[in-house]
Amino acid sequence: MLSVDEALAKSGLESGPEYWNFEAAAKRFRELIRQKSKPPTLPIKQKRKTEIFAVFSDFHAPHYNEEFFAEAVVDAKRRGATRAVVPGDLGDQFGFSRFMKYDHVPIRDEMAAMTNILTALSGEFESVDVIQGNHDERAKKYFAKVVESEFFFLVKWNILELAANGLRNVRLPCLMADGRPVPFLWRSGDLVLGHPETCSKVGMRAVDTFANWLVQWRSILNFPEIRVVGQGHTHQAGGPMIRPDGIAVFELGCMCRLPDYVFDPKLRYRPQTNCYGLFVQRNGHTDLNESRLFFPTKN
Repeated sequence: MLSVDEALAKSGLESGPEYWNFEAAAKRFRELIRQKSKPPTLPIKQKRKTEIFAVFSDFHAPHYNEEFFAEAVVDAKRRGATRAVVPGDLGDQFGFSRFMKYDHVPIRDEMAAMTNILTALSGEFESVDVIQGNHDERAKKYFAKVVESEFFFLVKWNILELAANGLRNVRLPCLMADGRPVPFLWRSGDLVLGHPETCSKVGMRAVDTFANWLVQWRSILNFPEIRVVGQGHTHQAGGPMIRPDGIAVFELGCMCRLPDYVFDPKLRYRPQTNCYGLFVQRNGHTDLNESRLFFPTKN
């Protein structure tokens, strides 16, 4: 049978009484504990700026769900939201639609409903950012078809600007890329929201396509970091889904009632989902542990 020294020598470890004596080992352990127990030098704390965004997508005024809108605003404020974002399609602009119409919705009624929504958000949040959706652009496209280009400047109205007139904390930000406007995008830190006109019958595929596009154009868009992406337009809700590149994606649902066209006999649409999003940022970094979608308490 090998002695302790012979066993240590064979194992390649140093030998000697201090390596197998229990009292010596305990002394070394107590010394290690004493060294570890010294209070570490803490870095100087920096003030962290926290912003909480409440995101309300696709109102399609005047066809919005008023009851859920009120519930969502109250809930978002209770959770600390101070800023609101509308990522497209504040109004429906049905009167300017190129599709066949069986009903008449006066544009004055639509604009009044849009102003009512912005007035409510303006009174409840410190700032309200509204970006352009495809429905918000219907008036511009309509006039471009019926007015000669020579006179187009006379009717080139921005319906969103008219609806937000007089509301000082309502902004219509428009990102620029290579000197060109990109009105369907909004960004804060690593969070990008948008209203691209891409849809899919497969859940989350549309926003995944949107994220792919953002990655491809990131340098030209001058986005330092893209970590969280949210998409309006689809009226679907989902996320966060974490992509292989680490980007978390959300489909932002909608605030509107169920439109008539969803029962198209060609079966092109999926049931929509009412919800709003809450995104928490600290120093421009989105906290995925606190950012999520919220749904109506009543279905």
